[in-house]
Amino acid sequence: MNELSITVVMPVRNGEDHVLESLDSIFNQTVLPAEVIVVDDGSTDRTREIINLKYGNRVTILAGPELGAGPARNVGVANSTSKLIAFLDADDIWHREKLQRQLEVFEPGTLIGSYARFFVKKNKGKRYFGTSIRTKSDAEADGLIRRGVALPALLSSWLFERTAIDGIGGFDPEFLFAQDFEIGIRFSANGYKFRIVREILVDYRVHQTSETFTNYVSQRLFASYSRYRLVQKGTLNLDDWTEKFWVGGEVRKARAGYLFRLGIGGLGQPIPVIGLARLATSLFLDPKGFLNKIKSQADVRLLFQRKQT
Repeated sequence: MNELSITVVMPVRNGEDHVLESLDSIFNQTVLPAEVIVVDDGSTDRTREIINLKYGNRVTILAGPELGAGPARNVGVANSTSKLIAFLDADDIWHREKLQRQLEVFEPGTLIGSYARFFVKKNKGKRYFGTSIRTKSDAEADGLIRRGVALPALLSSWLFERTAIDGIGGFDPEFLFAQDFEIGIRFSANGYKFRIVREILVDYRVHQTSETFTNYVSQRLFASYSRYRLVQKGTLNLDDWTEKFWVGGEVRKARAGYLFRLGIGGLGQPIPVIGLARLATSLFLDPKGFLNKIKSQADVRLLFQRKQT
């Protein structure tokens, strides 16, 4: 086994519309992984069939626990044989040099991420409308996750040592949403440093069944609970914490964040009135959060880019 061999773990449920494009981006890498493990977490469509037809034994397909993407990733990691792990969701796409660029800067004890850009499929092309958070330095990235402020890199961009996730016990099944944020805080608390390749190496697909996008308010709820439990060392269970803390301003900020995402997603429309109205509402609900989101865009021009093939 190569010292820096990589296992890619991909959880999927009913991914027949996107999974092959995601797998293609893995097998098109300039540095190929040693193995690709797809964890099918209860698909009822043709996901398994279409993967087998194209890739056969080049991809290992495992049955998931049907408890969500976090526990499904745990299954994939448990069955991996490589020193390094990379995650890719079944609707996201890697750029061709993603793994190569990350291996160039990899060091033990680090979690390597990169920028990602958001897109929707439009006819035969893609429309991009923003990027993941921008940081000026790795120290800033570390500080964001250590304080529970933000996740400095999307999960589909991560590359890290298998021993790192083994040491912290994997994804917590209690977290139906924001599993990446919660485990990112635990990585940080256990001494792992975020290192960011400040290039866009991942395309993050937004669509009607994308849980991260459509369940944004729930994502924020679980992220806030992660901060309370892991950073503030709180002891309330989720139900009691929600009743006591998930009120007023926190809910308003989460709603504003959701409208912001909907708004920037609509800017590329021929008549972007609805998108502009949503952005205006987001600004009204949470002015400071709105400005921070605009500033965090690694390339603001993407907000206005309508179409790219």
